[in-house]
Amino acid sequence: MAGIPFPPGITNNDIKGFGSSALAALDPTTNLIIKFPFVTTESTKCDHEREIYERLERSSHPRPPSILNFHGTTPHGILLEYAPHRTLRHYLRDLDTPAPISMILRWADQAAEGLQFLHENGICHGDVDCSKFFVTEDLNVKVGGFTRSTEATSDGLKKDIVDFGSAVYYMVTGYMPYQGLGGEEREEMFRKHEFPDLMDVELKAVIFPCWAGSYEGFGGVVGDVRGYGRFLGVV
Repeated sequence: MAGIPFPPGITNNDIKGFGSSALAALDPTTNLIIKFPFVTTESTKCDHEREIYERLERSSHPRPPSILNFHGTTPHGILLEYAPHRTLRHYLRDLDTPAPISMILRWADQAAEGLQFLHENGICHGDVDCSKFFVTEDLNVKVGGFTRSTEATSDGLKKDIVDFGSAVYYMVTGYMPYQGLGGEEREEMFRKHEFPDLMDVELKAVIFPCWAGSYEGFGGVVGDVRGYGRFLGVV
């Protein structure tokens, strides 16, 4: 990683993850994640994410615990809560056996509640999937990854819900809908309402309405996730 402008005290050994424009490193002195750009002159996405976190900090709406905690900024990047199990996608990939449905319901509930909070604040996440849900020490999930977040629009709000359905599908099956198709091809299938077969898929009573556009907002999603849990007797 030669040439990358590491913050003071941060080395290659501290890197915990990376995206298209930034690295995430664990600061050993604070036990916080510092997210910083690959190149100091290309900090636009990090700056945008900082603005989203700051906006959520100012919110008058009750804040759920399932939003990744923001701890301010430094001249080098933004400071975020450390989730030691990394993303939910990584966590699920590393499991030897599938996660129990009770745990999947808890994750789905937490993620939906976090996304509902975003929408209440006029923000679309814009990139909902299991790589944007972060797993804490006690195996709860928190929503983060706001580099593609935008002002809320009707289409953007609907897309977040559709993508949430696909995230729950991944939690249950271990793979994305239409595995092997590119992103644009997958979106075209969804626009045509040509959905994957859900006959033997757990949580289809939540996944299908997300895909079909049946929900007006995440309040309905949260209600159905919790109702499904009560039906199964796991909440």
